[in-house]
Amino acid sequence: MLRCSLLALLAVAAFLGAPTLAPAQQDQALITIDQARFDDAKKQWIVSGTAQLPEGSQVSGSISFSKVEIQWARGPMEKGKYQIAFEPSKKVLHPGKYLATVKCLPDDQPEELKAEVEAAAASLVASIEVGEGTPEAENVARKQNVERLLGFSQELRGYHLVSTERSAYLLLAVQNVKKQNGELSKADQDRYLISWTDFATRTWASSYPSVMAALQEYGGYFYAPYYPEAETHLRTAASNLGLLHYSTWKDLCTALGVPIPQKIVEQSGQFFERESMTAAMYEAVEKFYKGLGQEPVVWKPNDLSGIEEGVVEGNRYTSRFAQFSIERASEAWEFHVSTSDQTVRLRIRPKDPAVAERVYVQVEILDYPDANDVGDLKFLTEATAHERWTGYVTKGLKQIGVPDAKFKSGTRPGFDHDFLAEVNAVKYRLHTRNLCCASFKRMFVAVARTYPDEFVKFEKDLDKMLESFRVQSMLPAEK
Repeated sequence: MLRCSLLALLAVAAFLGAPTLAPAQQDQALITIDQARFDDAKKQWIVSGTAQLPEGSQVSGSISFSKVEIQWARGPMEKGKYQIAFEPSKKVLHPGKYLATVKCLPDDQPEELKAEVEAAAASLVASIEVGEGTPEAENVARKQNVERLLGFSQELRGYHLVSTERSAYLLLAVQNVKKQNGELSKADQDRYLISWTDFATRTWASSYPSVMAALQEYGGYFYAPYYPEAETHLRTAASNLGLLHYSTWKDLCTALGVPIPQKIVEQSGQFFERESMTAAMYEAVEKFYKGLGQEPVVWKPNDLSGIEEGVVEGNRYTSRFAQFSIERASEAWEFHVSTSDQTVRLRIRPKDPAVAERVYVQVEILDYPDANDVGDLKFLTEATAHERWTGYVTKGLKQIGVPDAKFKSGTRPGFDHDFLAEVNAVKYRLHTRNLCCASFKRMFVAVARTYPDEFVKFEKDLDKMLESFRVQSMLPAEK
């Protein structure tokens, strides 16, 4: 997806063809610019003109875009004229206005000419605007540039939300175990460390570095950015996000009482305090959106780290933390809040103890940092089930939508998934209602599970509970 967006921008540039540059304005002075152009064949800027300077003196030139100097070069005076050929660049020029500036600086001159040049230095400056492309082409390119930068921001934000919530939950879980037992057992240490290592490996080992590489590559394709300050702030936020990840490793290992893996120590170089690093990242993010002229998007995550709590009104349970609600089929069913698992938030079981262990509905929250759209989540929904459940056999996966005014379409997308699986060699039939978060990085899932031969018996109640499942309030990503 990143490469496709980049190719689209390059296609716009290719369509424009070689730039036609025309002087816009010029100061009357001891030095003039007669021509400023980009030589498309040689891929370089050339600025030439005249000056009242002695032979052999040096004229310095610069090319600016979006009020930022991009290139510098010098050229000698020969018979009252100068020509400055800038270093060739194969980078793509954005449509827009470029500023060519020439000046004669005393420090650039041979010793015998310094005094003469210094006396007239204030008058030895000239600038000229040159235009490339059309206003329509510039507007299209600027819009694509903004969309691509916002896309990078959204991906990085997704990693931050998922990582922060996961680590916060693990740290709280470790703290609770210590309060209860006084210390962590070796089994507890291993369990929590494996949980974080598995998540960190999937999220950061390839996904985060690939986004960083794509961001760097994207900036490198263009001669000059439209929004230089915004791009700088985005790269700062992205860099801080990486440092924050390593600091999380340190804090979690400290809480567990285990050494930080040597590989993490080598990669991090230095560990920073998480709160100050987070504050610095949020500051850079705010400046990024301001630099683009966009309404800021909050990167601070919802708090899913706490032990699940909710409110029951009639037959409906509404979570305080996880933004979902669901109804039990009747008073013959009861709610069981999870106290030890961030992923599984709630189970609804029959009150009848004879069947309570083999039939239930549970609510899960599954994070997919690499997903970008409904298509990705559909693929990952089935792939996750195939990997997670022994003996997985699908009976159907279809896209659905549930009424939700928080979406412009009025419908929240999702999937109904019906399949067979085994748990400890016991066969089950499972039906899941999967609702997408608007960022497409998270799925809210209600899972109905029972024995295959009892499915018909409980089908009406299970379907009623799945149909009642809703994402209750707006996540930051959905604003």
